[in-house]
Amino acid sequence: MRDIKDIKEIVNQSMELTLDSIKFIELEILFRLAERIGMLNNADKLYTLLSRGDVIYERCFNNENYLMANAKIILKTMSHAKVYHDAIKEYEISSNRAYAMYIIDGTTLKRNPDKTIVYENRIADYDALLNGLEKRRKSCKEKANSKDTYLVRTSTGNDVRIRYEQLKIKNETFEVKRRKTGTMVATMEKIMKAADKLDEIEGTKYRRKTLEENIYEVSTGKKIKAQEYKIDGVVNMAGQVAAGKSTFADALSVSLMDSGYRVVMVLATVDAVIKKADLLRKLDYEVCTLIGNYGRRRHIDNQMRGMDYLPEYVSDTLQQPCLLNAIINESTEVIKYGQEPCVALKNAVNSASKKTFVCQYFDVCPRTLNDRKIKSADIVITTLEGFCYCTFGVEKENFLQYAIANFDLVIMDEVDSVVCSLDNIFAPMLAVNDYLTKNSDYRFGYKNSGLKSKRESNKDEQEFILKLDKFEYLMISISSEISTYKTGWSESDLKSFSAMSLLNKLDPNSKTTGVIPVIIWNAFYGLLKPQSIRKGNIREVELLNMAETGEISVPYMIQKISEIIGNEAEDDSETIQIKFKEIKAQFEELNAGILKKLLFILKVIAFEQLYRELSGLVEGMSDVPIELREILNRNLRTQQKFMPNAPVGNTLAIEVRDDEMYIKKQFALGRALALRMPYLLLDSKGNALGSNVLLMSGTGYMPGSERYHIGDRVDYVIEAEQAKRDYIANTKIVNLKSSTCVSGTKPELKNQYLKALIEENEKKIIKCVKRDEKLLLIVNSYEQCKVAYKAVEKILRKHEADCEVWYLKSDSGELEGNNFDNALQRRDITNFKDGILIAPACVIERGYNIVDISGNAWFDTVMFLVRPMVDPSDYNVHVQKVNGYIMNHYTGLNYGNRIDVMDQMRKEAFDRYSRLNGIKGSLSDLPEEMRIDAIASLFVVIEQVFGRLCRLGSNLKEKYPTIYWVDGAFNASEDGKFDTLKELEKYLENLMEHSHNPLVAKTLYEPFYQALKGEKI
Repeated sequence: MRDIKDIKEIVNQSMELTLDSIKFIELEILFRLAERIGMLNNADKLYTLLSRGDVIYERCFNNENYLMANAKIILKTMSHAKVYHDAIKEYEISSNRAYAMYIIDGTTLKRNPDKTIVYENRIADYDALLNGLEKRRKSCKEKANSKDTYLVRTSTGNDVRIRYEQLKIKNETFEVKRRKTGTMVATMEKIMKAADKLDEIEGTKYRRKTLEENIYEVSTGKKIKAQEYKIDGVVNMAGQVAAGKSTFADALSVSLMDSGYRVVMVLATVDAVIKKADLLRKLDYEVCTLIGNYGRRRHIDNQMRGMDYLPEYVSDTLQQPCLLNAIINESTEVIKYGQEPCVALKNAVNSASKKTFVCQYFDVCPRTLNDRKIKSADIVITTLEGFCYCTFGVEKENFLQYAIANFDLVIMDEVDSVVCSLDNIFAPMLAVNDYLTKNSDYRFGYKNSGLKSKRESNKDEQEFILKLDKFEYLMISISSEISTYKTGWSESDLKSFSAMSLLNKLDPNSKTTGVIPVIIWNAFYGLLKPQSIRKGNIREVELLNMAETGEISVPYMIQKISEIIGNEAEDDSETIQIKFKEIKAQFEELNAGILKKLLFILKVIAFEQLYRELSGLVEGMSDVPIELREILNRNLRTQQKFMPNAPVGNTLAIEVRDDEMYIKKQFALGRALALRMPYLLLDSKGNALGSNVLLMSGTGYMPGSERYHIGDRVDYVIEAEQAKRDYIANTKIVNLKSSTCVSGTKPELKNQYLKALIEENEKKIIKCVKRDEKLLLIVNSYEQCKVAYKAVEKILRKHEADCEVWYLKSDSGELEGNNFDNALQRRDITNFKDGILIAPACVIERGYNIVDISGNAWFDTVMFLVRPMVDPSDYNVHVQKVNGYIMNHYTGLNYGNRIDVMDQMRKEAFDRYSRLNGIKGSLSDLPEEMRIDAIASLFVVIEQVFGRLCRLGSNLKEKYPTIYWVDGAFNASEDGKFDTLKELEKYLENLMEHSHNPLVAKTLYEPFYQALKGEKI
């Protein structure tokens, strides 16, 4: 059976096309797909069939969905509107028609009435590809041998030579495990026995008590005690804060593994991954951890803090030795953790070659043991980043793709937070300042190396360094022109932009924007395609090369664009000169402002092209720092093949805000990975082949919150024991009605008002300290942590209080001298044991349980010094809101016309982005839908922060929790204005009585609601 490469060879040999042969083939395969599923109308929008939007809006799947899924894998670029329309434009050229299998009549796709003159049987090949019968070309990577000498890079940055020695170690082989099929079922008694087994191994006795009698089925709208736990597809389980969701996940995993099922568990931190793996290994399961190589050194340093050496279970995970260190002759050289060349060895004789080799010791080395065991593992434990990014094995197989196809269940806790993180992973916003500050060492290291080292580096590395310099220079040039208002464009035009969006504002076919001649507009549009001298684009390449320097002039631009247009057709030299003069004359009619705009567009085009080239280069390089890799190479190409496109299409744009420049990208609708995982992989009949997924959260049922609401359907709830519910309901909630408002004020004044707010509430803080209350103070950022620390510390000194105050600092921030202040890095938060802690809401709200020796929450009082809301202009928040809206409003609606619904989805997404970008004024000025979203999202944060006070051990605390609303912004500033606390109470009341699923709402939030209303138990 032929694959794309075979077909390309036939096309190249038998056809004389003006269109690139791959584009021709991909276009015809897409047309054949449309023909097979009966979507022949709307030929201008057939690219939307490759978006995998059907995974979102369809409930039942069939062979047509299977064909569309395969088509997206095969047709790598045709899902982009621009690529598709450009390809159609060339496909319809008369000289190509003799070879074309299809024609477009108006907006309808039809078979070409004229019989094609070559390759008449191509439809059979197209069908085979769509049917998933493509010939798989397996490339087995060559292993290093004992004869040759190889280069390895050590921790000093030197390339040292090694020659392999024969080892007397027997190769370890692991039996590949297969997933089971069908509905997964575990009886509650079996789950309880698994809980007992875990208690026994840990020497504890709480698990059965926590879980027994507290698991209920609620999918029918009634609360029925669960006798068994069924998983088939996506299962949504809600659990009250501190009810025992993690405890249940552990017990369920053990019971399923005992039945031969394979599980992936996604946890919040590397520390949690290591501890969970240690627990389950004690039960003799085949446990694998998946932790990225690039941050391994950092993880080791984090674990080593305060210790001379790592515990054995941590060392086994992070410090597996590399056998190559034993054959390095230089005693001072050692390979750095995380940079072992397991599959990236270079031959010393031909080090400039791109070819790399697999380490000869791969099958016996302790460093690769985890990789080799993954396919035989009972359970793989990883972080969300590890799940999405990591590869494994000799062929660097993508774990996400493997897991979806080969594991029975993926467990995701705190899924309302997870879906937001997934949106961020697949729509990253990357700060240019981060690029400049974090990657200077890498470029400096190369430039400081000697001639021999540079000569031995491969061509990709040399080209990479050269392009990085150009990239930096161009970023500075673009940023400088924007900040000095020299672009010709307005501030609103440059709020968020791409070369295409700016060019569209000059579109001559638009009644509102048409300001430049069509022929000039088309020339600029043509530059958006990848250009190369090999393709004959000499003038285009010269023009963009000059634009890369940032020093391009208007006369040079006019000269080159005129040459490009003049030489498009194969005319004689006299005709070309005439056209050349005509184009120049048209340029002369444009005013200086338009020319300045076009010059800026050229620079943006050069920036985008350079960025894509760098991303392609870094993908194949093994020794690039993680910070640089994250900025340049978050394309996730493999993952994109089976995930739905972003609602507005996959994009690249630039944003300038607060003297910072950002690169914004969207690759996919991230949260669909969690919410629709089983349906990302289908069989030929449309049956789901993807892994089942268990979604767990304490705040995932949140109607009205576009970011956090997982869906109205909830299958199971885990209810906290009645004593715990009563404990939470007896929480004391106090509104201090401060006169100082921090939230809602101008950013430049927030720190000043925060300090004033703390001074205003000095008596209350000291009173709490004297009552020996364990205080947690909540702010919105690490910067505010330090401001609050200084203000509180001053108050404690003034009153000579026997209490210390600590503030949280990011892991990337260096701790200052011991004589300065009490800073606690984020990773050490669970080690906090005494005093007052000041922390950002977004950090403390999840994943960190700070408990005393009895297992009870250390804190008993929380003070909200701010109203913990997100920045309404934050790009990542916008992505989360739009993605959440699309998933909640389109999931499972079974629309009839696939193209129409995709068009509608796209338009609605654009509209929502526009509305979010246009938000101005206070909360009172927002439309009702946005106000509800703001309150619902605020409650998620408050409830999760409150959860830090609700961790209860075997012996309940005598002291009930207390919440203080300190920020004056919690109250209305005047009559008719937005009153946060009243709106919060109203929202919760509606949730309990009138939402789609009041039963679930009461299970999750009723104790807090009773406390908010002051109803004591």
